[in-house]
Amino acid sequence: MSDGHINGNGFNDFGVNGDRSVCSMATEVRGAQASETKASPQALASLEEKYVEEKVLAVIDEICDVFKHPNADSLWIARVQGWDVIVNISAMFGDVEPKSVIGRKIVYVQIDSIMPPEKFENDGIWKYLKGTYMGKKVTSAKIRGICSQGLIIGFDAIDRLYPEINVRGLPIGTNITNEMGIIKYYSPFDADGPMYGGGFDKTKFKVRPSPASLRPFPEFLQKTDQPRLQAQMWLIKGLEPDRKFTATQKFDGQSVQWFVKDSKPGVCSRNFEVLLELDSETPDKANDKYRLMEKKYDLFNKLKEMKMNISIQTEMYGMSINGNRHKKNDIELAVFDIFDIDKRAFMTHKEVVEIANKLGLSVVPTVFEDQLLLSTKIEPWLKLANSQMYGPKMLGEGIVCKTSDGKAPYISFKVISQEYLLKYDL
Repeated sequence: MSDGHINGNGFNDFGVNGDRSVCSMATEVRGAQASETKASPQALASLEEKYVEEKVLAVIDEICDVFKHPNADSLWIARVQGWDVIVNISAMFGDVEPKSVIGRKIVYVQIDSIMPPEKFENDGIWKYLKGTYMGKKVTSAKIRGICSQGLIIGFDAIDRLYPEINVRGLPIGTNITNEMGIIKYYSPFDADGPMYGGGFDKTKFKVRPSPASLRPFPEFLQKTDQPRLQAQMWLIKGLEPDRKFTATQKFDGQSVQWFVKDSKPGVCSRNFEVLLELDSETPDKANDKYRLMEKKYDLFNKLKEMKMNISIQTEMYGMSINGNRHKKNDIELAVFDIFDIDKRAFMTHKEVVEIANKLGLSVVPTVFEDQLLLSTKIEPWLKLANSQMYGPKMLGEGIVCKTSDGKAPYISFKVISQEYLLKYDL
């Protein structure tokens, strides 16, 4: 019996049972593969300390259900949390009853993961991953009309590739991202990627802030990252039945926080505080957008007038940002959350709208407001996310959903449109 591993495209990497029909699907669905990258950040980076990936990308998990693929006799859809991965069960687990794999522990690797070449480049899976400037990436793919997301790796394969990791002794939910040498992919448009020690060819990037204008992210703020519901379905399980939620559209841009604490205003990117005053004599071009937005909305002065210690979490989107998928002719800001620094809590949606109006800022569009939980199953959430549009023939990235009743615990998560990911090959 072979316990191989299968990627988002559903391909067994060991060619078990000589299943060439699966290989032919690669050409049918993916077309010509991106060219191999000559070096990866793991190989290029010369670091005094090993880079530690903060994102949870690879976990011990289990197959919670399987469904027959409606358009392919040999393929099944394996569900892990809220993710669906197309698999060839017989090629992966041997001659077993398909439903018998329900409850089987595996390693699940999320989309946007860069896989280490020293472990995987000799496996069949390698040619089905997407080539990027960072290395080979796990992506979403549509196989015979069904979306497949992520990578399932069986324990036998982990034993062979990572004998030092005792996966069989680890509980479900254990994060083994760093143990596997996996790092998160960042778009070349992303001005806030960690750079992994600067090992990348700088010509591959847009202009980035210089270290002189950056400081560590303030401890009194909350970062803007939202967990994916598909990766943490437990977030909506067992909730009190009367909890109210509000969902807003997720904009595709660059996260920026504008804050004021003790009458001192400031601005943060996703991972750093940006000190604009330090580059005032010879302005850092990478900070031009921050200066432009601050001047356009007079944010620092307006925040000081608020007489509150708060952080306005915004999406900066439009021209030259993330490929301008909103098709804007300029750059704009939209508020999606506000954090009360003194109370260490996020404000309700109604409070967000009220303060945004006072600041002269728009708010991301509301999808629904103060409603009971849509569902504890993933399908309705994906349907809602897939339906989002920025405009005519302009797919939206998805939704962000949060509790809006002011009760504890505060819950928030995002659901990304599968159609959006497929369209932009993400």
